[in-house]
Amino acid sequence: MQGLLHLGFDPQVSLYDIQCGTEMIIVTGMPGAGKDEFVNIVKEAGFHDLHMGNTVKEFVIANGIEMTDKAIGTFASDERNKHGMDIWAKRTMEKVTDNNKTIIDGLRNYEELQYFKKIESTISVVAIFANRKTRLERILKRDRIDDIRSEKELIERDNREQF
Repeated sequence: MQGLLHLGFDPQVSLYDIQCGTEMIIVTGMPGAGKDEFVNIVKEAGFHDLHMGNTVKEFVIANGIEMTDKAIGTFASDERNKHGMDIWAKRTMEKVTDNNKTIIDGLRNYEELQYFKKIESTISVVAIFANRKTRLERILKRDRIDDIRSEKELIERDNREQF
């Protein structure tokens, strides 16, 4: 896969290798980078997937927050300020039924990584990269209700996502 950086296992790893050796995979990358594509491939190896962004959205809905990129981002940041930088990692881990064969999408900061390392000793971190133009094209094509709608909005989101 273009733009894929494996941290913790060989870049030429096969699905068989993933299936046999790694218990938990944590995925990070900017919006539109291609994280979901990687998650879909790893799911073929029998991993269960969780998305930290979905956890955020569940809390957004429960709190009656508007489903826009900016409102969701502000809410997520406010929750980090109130409850600690690793709050979304903790809330997402509550949904894990088995630490073995789990892939979690959405790592955003060092504190979340440290939290996952405390919970599970055998993790691999995968960072997915794509340039801004490619990411914008992908985001506009997927047309999610809470996504950005312009390059200006993408730049604002990128700035918000880079703590």
